[in-house]
Amino acid sequence: MIEDNFIYLERNFDDLLFQTQRGKVTHEQLEKGIRYEQFEQFKEWKSLYGYKFNIYSNEHLIHGEKHFHFDNKQENVFCKIDFEGNVLDSNGKKYIPGNILKELLYFLSKKSVKERLHLVWNIKNPELKNN
Repeated sequence: MIEDNFIYLERNFDDLLFQTQRGKVTHEQLEKGIRYEQFEQFKEWKSLYGYKFNIYSNEHLIHGEKHFHFDNKQENVFCKIDFEGNVLDSNGKKYIPGNILKELLYFLSKKSVKERLHLVWNIKNPELKNN
C-alpha cells in the first residue's frame, strides 16, 4: 500500500514535468484538461526525469514540520521538503533547479498529493502523526 502511494506520486510528478517541459502545457491548461500526448509503444513505466519521493520510518520533525525526501541521483539532488514545498535541508551539491521547484510547488498544492504524503507519514511514523 505504501509503495503504491510513492508510485502514484512519482508517476504523476513525472507526468507533470512531461506535460510542462516537453509538451509546453501550462498549469491553467492542465486544470482545463488539456494535455500533450505522444504515441509510443507500450512499455513498463520508468521515470523520465529521475525524481523520487520517500518517507522513512525513522523520521523526525524538522523545525516542527513533517517532511519527505525528494531525490534525483543523476542530478545530485537530495532534499528534505515539508508538505508545503519549503526546502528544509539539502545534502546534494545543488538545490532543486528552478523549473523543477516550480512544478513541485504546483504538484504539492494538490489536495490528493498532500493527503497521500500525510497518509504515508502517519503509517511510517505513528508516534509523530499528531504533530
